[in-house]
Amino acid sequence: MKYLLNLFIMLLCTQFLALPLFGKESILNTKDIIKLVVKNNATVKISASGTDLARSIYNQVLKSGNPTISFTSDSFTSPLYGYSNSSFSSTSPITTETHSVSAGLKISQLLPTGGTASLTVDNSLSVSRGTRNDPWEFSQEPGFSLNLIQPVLSNGRLIDFSAMGNTRENSQISYEISHMNNLGTKNNVLIAVLSLVHRTNILRQSTLIMEKGIKLANLRVEMARQDREGGRISSSDLLGIELDVGRQKEALFDMEYQLAQAEMEISRVLGIENPSAYKFNLNLTTVDVPGSLESDAVAHSNPDVLKATLTVAQKKIALTLNKLADAPVLNFVLRAGPRYPGSRTDTSDPVSSLTDLFSKEAGINLSLGASLNFNIWDGGVSRSARETDGISLEIAQQNLEDSVSKVRQNRKELLGKLKLLEDRIQLLLTTIEYDRQLLQREIVRQERGSSTKVDVETLRLELLSRERDIQNIYGERYITTLQLLASDGNDIMDKLQN
Repeated sequence: MKYLLNLFIMLLCTQFLALPLFGKESILNTKDIIKLVVKNNATVKISASGTDLARSIYNQVLKSGNPTISFTSDSFTSPLYGYSNSSFSSTSPITTETHSVSAGLKISQLLPTGGTASLTVDNSLSVSRGTRNDPWEFSQEPGFSLNLIQPVLSNGRLIDFSAMGNTRENSQISYEISHMNNLGTKNNVLIAVLSLVHRTNILRQSTLIMEKGIKLANLRVEMARQDREGGRISSSDLLGIELDVGRQKEALFDMEYQLAQAEMEISRVLGIENPSAYKFNLNLTTVDVPGSLESDAVAHSNPDVLKATLTVAQKKIALTLNKLADAPVLNFVLRAGPRYPGSRTDTSDPVSSLTDLFSKEAGINLSLGASLNFNIWDGGVSRSARETDGISLEIAQQNLEDSVSKVRQNRKELLGKLKLLEDRIQLLLTTIEYDRQLLQREIVRQERGSSTKVDVETLRLELLSRERDIQNIYGERYITTLQLLASDGNDIMDKLQN
């Protein structure tokens, strides 16, 4: 009872939604279905967004190679604003009160070697006095700094000039993998949707055939009752014929239930509210069957194989980048700037605090420094990281070999299935032609009075069943062909739209 109630509710809801919106049945062809999948299917939209995100990250990595300009102010040695109040000696409590401000512009550039070069132009202004009665004294310290940070002794080289290229290639591979994932998702979703639509069409045909079969069975019941009244059959025979009608009605209920479920699934994947109001027109003979090539070129055009190949390349790049991260780092610093002459013009004059720096008597402050930083012992972290990278690369290589093997086997199975389907089609075509001739002969016999309407309609129903069966086989061939095309790396959406 619960089963029948669920079926009744689904059918009622489907019909109710269809009535106010559609005056007649609408037709959706393959291109229309593709548009609905792209527009409304959540899985496809999420996958496309993932590809957009990967593209954005890749563009971000490319732009990271451009120079950057930033405002800078050191937090202690030359702060944006600083204040100090210090005593010269405990016996003479004279203090020096100092206010300072500093600012600078810094231009930085990532280097192809994985290092960074920067140029900073800055100035620091200090105002100080000894006591409250002393005048304020002004001084400035403009200058520029060149800074080079460079990893060394990495990947068997003094300087690895492929560092930036590897970083960009790593990001590009991530984008390409995302693109392959998106292609696979689109193909899989579309094939699943077209398979669902085809199954819905077959269920609709089966429902109509069953309805015709029930009408024919009712005619048999009427004839059987007449035969029973004439004593030509027993009551048990009549009961068997009537029970057959009941079994056919149960089968029809089950078929309608399956159809309602299929149409609800279509509503979900295509984003349409009333799929029962649509007629789905799939041209099942428009896709060319791929050739039977089984070469490495075909196998390596498969999206899964391409992703596995890209993953191997990415793991190799990760090895070099991680070694670069653990490499010793050299830091070179050059700073230069003007120095005040032995005597100042007027220390209380803010303007002279700058002009004195560029007088003929002024000198130049020049400093140069270098430092080297490297890990002596990190607790075995670097060694574990290298082992992890090596294992990850081995796994990626094994996955690649496994992917190639699976693709070859899957393609072989799909090609074998296509051959079997073609043989089945030829057999059904022969059977259908035979059934048509048999039906025509039976119609002639009925016109002559040597056959009945029930006999003619029985043959007509068998012919409809055969035609439904061959449509189902055509659909299987269509879906199998799409699976082959997807396996060969084709974009199914583009293929069907063009």
